[in-house]
Amino acid sequence: MTAATGGVTIPPPSVRIEPAYLAPGVPARLTITLDVPDGCHIQAHAPRDPFLIPTVLEIDAVGDVTVGHPVYPAAVVERFEWTPVELDVYRGRVDIEVPMEVGALAAGGTTITGRLRYQACTSTACLPPIEHAIAAEVRLQGPEEPGASERGAQGPRSR
Repeated sequence: MTAATGGVTIPPPSVRIEPAYLAPGVPARLTITLDVPDGCHIQAHAPRDPFLIPTVLEIDAVGDVTVGHPVYPAAVVERFEWTPVELDVYRGRVDIEVPMEVGALAAGGTTITGRLRYQACTSTACLPPIEHAIAAEVRLQGPEEPGASERGAQGPRSR
């Protein structure tokens, strides 16, 4: 699904987890990528104007996976004709990273879910706020499997 208004189309975000095969105690990273089209911007996570809608990523709790706070990219400061206030915005490729780690009791597989909300604008108008569902399939490996810690950093073994 894409978000489209006034001739502007913003594709849904992509999601990846590195490494894709998680072992207990091995740090991992969930990355949400949004490609903002040329001529558009989205409001930063902490906009200067309280009336603007910030970019916010929320990740749901899941089993024995600890998820940290999202790390947002640095915003670009811009001025637009329609406001005397400088705005903090994102343009182009926007990567939001979330640190995560699997606990000792995790095994099998799971899905990490959440939501990404933002408001896209052109230089003259803002589109309605958009919310995308986020889902990432994760393979979890329990501590009882031989070689769990070594494979966690290298990915799954071939079968």
